[in-house]
Formats: sequence, structure tokens, C-alpha cells
Amino acid sequence: MLGFSAMVLMFLGVSDEDIAKDYALTKFGLEPFAPILAARFEKQPVFKLNWEGLLSMGSAKAETMLATLNAIREKHGGAAGYLKKAAGLNDEDLTAIRAGLLVIN
Repeated sequence: MLGFSAMVLMFLGVSDEDIAKDYALTKFGLEPFAPILAARFEKQPVFKLNWEGLLSMGSAKAETMLATLNAIREKHGGAAGYLKKAAGLNDEDLTAIRAGLLVIN
């Protein structure tokens, strides 16, 4: 699943490489919580049968984000297309969001 911040960054025109680097930092934020999450999820049958899948949930590989961004581009034409389809936004909405988030000197 594409994270909210990655979608916003993609929409604003941030390079895929920078988005992927930012995403990879997620690993460091999750590491302190890994034991807590593991203890909680190991009780769920789906993870008991797929412990490797549980462990991969804590990873945040740049390559994964790059592949996701490419998939969004191929399937929806990019972030704007995705936001129009998934969130029901229109061009006016997107223009307003972009204007509210970007500061150009």
C-alpha cells in the first residue's frame, strides 16, 4: 500500500528516488516497536502460518517504493490520477491542495 506521505510527495513532484529514500527511513522508526508488534501479531493465525510475512512488514526497502510508484504511474497515470479515482477529487481540488502545500519563492 502506498503511504499517504509518499502519495503527497509524488503528487507534488518530488523525485521517485527521494520518495524511496524517505520511505526507507521508516525502518528506523519501526525498529523500537518491532518486539511489541511481533508479540501482538504472532497471536494472529495469518501470521502464525506466515512468520516471514510478518517480519517483512517491518521492512521498508527503497526498491519496494520505487516499484509501487511505477505501478501507480502505470495504472493511474500518476498521483493525480490516483487521487481522482480513489478519493474522488477533481482538478480544482488538486490545484487547491497543490497551492496549499507548495511554497515557491
